[in-house]
Amino acid sequence: METNTPLKQEDNLEVKKLLLKLFSYWYVYVIFFILAIVSVKLYLRYTQTIYTAYSTVLIRDAKSKSNADVLLEELSLFNSSKNIANEIGIITSYNMIANALEGLNFDISYYEEGRIKKHEMYKNCPFSIDIVYFEDQHLDKEIHLEYNNNYLFLVNHLKNTEKQRKKIIFDDTTTLQNGIKFICRRVPEHSFREYNTYSFRLNNINTLIKQRVYKLRVSLIDKESTILKLQSSGPILQKEIDFLNALCYQYVQSDLIEKNNIAQNTILFIDKQLKEVTESLQGAESQLKNFRKSNMLMDLSLSATNLYQKIEELNKQKADLLVKDKYYHYLLEYIEKNNNLNNLVAPSTMGIDDPLLINLIADLNKLFLEKSALEFSVSEKNPSINTVNRKINSQKAALVENVKNIIASSDISINELDKRLLEATATFQNCRIMNVN
Repeated sequence: METNTPLKQEDNLEVKKLLLKLFSYWYVYVIFFILAIVSVKLYLRYTQTIYTAYSTVLIRDAKSKSNADVLLEELSLFNSSKNIANEIGIITSYNMIANALEGLNFDISYYEEGRIKKHEMYKNCPFSIDIVYFEDQHLDKEIHLEYNNNYLFLVNHLKNTEKQRKKIIFDDTTTLQNGIKFICRRVPEHSFREYNTYSFRLNNINTLIKQRVYKLRVSLIDKESTILKLQSSGPILQKEIDFLNALCYQYVQSDLIEKNNIAQNTILFIDKQLKEVTESLQGAESQLKNFRKSNMLMDLSLSATNLYQKIEELNKQKADLLVKDKYYHYLLEYIEKNNNLNNLVAPSTMGIDDPLLINLIADLNKLFLEKSALEFSVSEKNPSINTVNRKINSQKAALVENVKNIIASSDISINELDKRLLEATATFQNCRIMNVN
């Protein structure tokens, strides 16, 4: 115990010496602390904040069909159950994003320039630009403006530190030396800041679309769900919100347009068939009146009445076969001339329930949808496109062959009905003569 006490005292002395030595450099710690505070403030002030906007889209599945969806499926090849992967590909496709950007004013970007950095102005810029004339060489180049004493000046930065200014007249056409023409309009809802520098840039739409494709993220909310979560990030939150709203609106509209086209084509086809059937029935009614008049059919025997009913039944069967035969010819022509089944009227519309025919059409439609999904993400020269094209050609050949066989069989059935009608009519004539005698 006596040997440990001196050691502890020595340790305490060493610790005190170390602390006194450290505290002797207190001003260094204060300097570093102040520098840290200043660095954090500068970072927070001049570092661009990135915001993320979110949106959701419901992909309709087989469990959530509405009555309208069921009706469309019965009248056409339309299927409200959708492949999630394909729908993600469609939403993130170049064409879909291009259509969404078309209704937004993203083609021109406006900036306010500060001492250290500049920031983009979105829906709060005190002026707007209407482009009158430009060429591709003018894209992605900024045009600088200065506001001074209630006037806006166009600024050209020369090679030295000098600036060349040109006064801009609001609502009048301004022409630059490089040929670009634009009209600058004042936005009264927002005010200029005195002696501030502004700029605007004409964006390359193709570059803009590629940037949006890269920034857009689409994923399922969870594995069991059919709701997609869309997110897009950028320095201006409202701009990202507007983009996602426009994209969702465009996606929903494309789906509605597809449904409307299917319904309209189906209605047009049915109207055409109804018109032809009406004309045929009117002709048949006229023929029946003439037949009764010429044969003086007032009172028939039981056998003659049965024959007459048989003739009417055969005529109905022939009319039904003729309508279906017209559809088969329509189907054959459509398949040979079109590279999609978007506007095809389904066989079920005409009461055709041939399982083989319906399956062949459904399989071909799946291949067209697969190709459409691939075209959104890969080029036409991609091997996957070539593989699908070969499958489509093979499926079309099988479908065409099947339809031709059905048409041949239909023609035989119609000819057979014509023979039976002739025989029944002749028998009926003989029966009438016997009744008269």
